[in-house]
Amino acid sequence: MPLTSTTSLERTAYISFILLGLATTVHGVAMPFLLDAFSITLGTGGLLFLARSLGYIAGSSTFAWFHGRMGTKRHIGTGALLGALALGVLPVAPYWSVLLVIAALAGFGFSTVDVGFNAAVASLPPQRSRRAMHWLHFSFSIGALVGPALLAQVYVLSQSWSLLYMVATAALTLLFALWLATPRPQPAETTEHAATSLAGGPYASLWFWLMLVCMLLYCGAEISLTSWLTTYLVRELMAPVEYGALAVSLFWAGLASGRALAGWIAARFNVRSFLLMLFGGSAAGCAAIAGFNGIPVVMAAV
Repeated sequence: MPLTSTTSLERTAYISFILLGLATTVHGVAMPFLLDAFSITLGTGGLLFLARSLGYIAGSSTFAWFHGRMGTKRHIGTGALLGALALGVLPVAPYWSVLLVIAALAGFGFSTVDVGFNAAVASLPPQRSRRAMHWLHFSFSIGALVGPALLAQVYVLSQSWSLLYMVATAALTLLFALWLATPRPQPAETTEHAATSLAGGPYASLWFWLMLVCMLLYCGAEISLTSWLTTYLVRELMAPVEYGALAVSLFWAGLASGRALAGWIAARFNVRSFLLMLFGGSAAGCAAIAGFNGIPVVMAAV
């Protein structure tokens, strides 16, 4: 891949993941309003996150099939456009069941963009790819940090929860336009060594499957916390919605700091011990959040 094309791809990927991170926080911030607008219980409201996740799984599991037929440029662009359109029409859904279908379509679009840029960055030369992958996910956390605080201010100024989805739609539309203006990525060269490594794969290793289980549990906890945190503070602790949304931003601020420092720390400590400390510390933090009642204390624990 030419150097200019590689640099352009990296820059676009970082900005796109900031926009993607901003857009993906909208459901959690809007949930208290959706519960009231559709007169549904918390259990029924949780189906929104399930629908989004199912769309995400569908997008990631079919990525290779669509990518082989559409190519990187059209595939990621279509995903961004699908996500933008779905979020744009979601507030006018007449029934909760219709809204769930739309949320699944948005999740499919999110997943296409997410997996697409991960795959594109992974195709860069190895030394550059490892560095770029780290900062790609750091960029997502920056967008997720800014998103809830921005959306909360939009609601405070407009008193309209549907406008939150318009902001998320604008973010994905900007992502689509940015990707449209980016030079078409060149296909990565496949070497015999790379093909052999892929054929052998990590699948025979028990540690690989344990890592997958750990990622399953971690992502489940992360998404559950960020999805319900605003509702928890607003419904259970009677906090203003801007405080609830700010708590999500604080969570992502901590996560962004961790991602920025993790590589530096891991290089100086045993990785296994470092991960065990992080697992234990995160579990203790979540337990503290559940046990505290005061809004400032909960936000600090987040």
